[in-house]
Amino acid sequence: YTIVPEDFAKAQVDTSYPGFNIRPYQTETGNPNSLAWTEEQLAGLHGPNLIDLNAIGADALGYVYWSLEIDFKNQDGGNGNFDLNYGFDWFGVPAGSMTSEDNTTLEILAYVYFPQPGLYTMGVNSDDGFRVQTCYDPRDKFAVRLGEYDGTRPASDTTFNIYIPKAGYYPMRLLWENGWGGAALEWFTVTPDGKKHLINDQADPDALQAYAFPSAPTMPCVIDVTPSIGAQGARPD
Repeated sequence: YTIVPEDFAKAQVDTSYPGFNIRPYQTETGNPNSLAWTEEQLAGLHGPNLIDLNAIGADALGYVYWSLEIDFKNQDGGNGNFDLNYGFDWFGVPAGSMTSEDNTTLEILAYVYFPQPGLYTMGVNSDDGFRVQTCYDPRDKFAVRLGEYDGTRPASDTTFNIYIPKAGYYPMRLLWENGWGGAALEWFTVTPDGKKHLINDQADPDALQAYAFPSAPTMPCVIDVTPSIGAQGARPD
């Protein structure tokens, strides 16, 4: 398991906004199902974002407020563990000249509330890759990585254990990418009885709740590194 530093926890968040901030990005350039490439895509290094951010109500940084659960699929995506199956069209995908969810990325930010300290099992069902990380500001390039799958696959689970040292609201970032074909994403936890619970399912008493906004300004974070972390072909000097 990975220990989440207790300093990351915030004592309070704005509980009037349950859910997530989601930044969608789609390019014509093909994503090779690489998380390093995906980070570069979000930085604008693989072409402009084709999505009409104004049409989907995004803020100045490109984020859309989403109050429901993370359970997205296209018509070719595997069903995963849950049947909500929201469409990527909520985020203007496909966009521009694209006719599918190919080369699409979602950056998802939230303050996940852990009601008590202890060991938690978190999971992501994805088609294709994903990464979950945490920090004072989870967008930080040197954030603590909690779980990931870096590559191509049909809708499949990856679970990982994290240790929460004290109760609180922990900033988390879920990065997801789809290279081509089927597209799917679910974010959940697994309770000791083996049951899976979507994060922010407000009708499920065993689900962890998520909130989109802090009640106070966040700390500074590292937003750019050159060469990017995981970049291929970087000179050692």
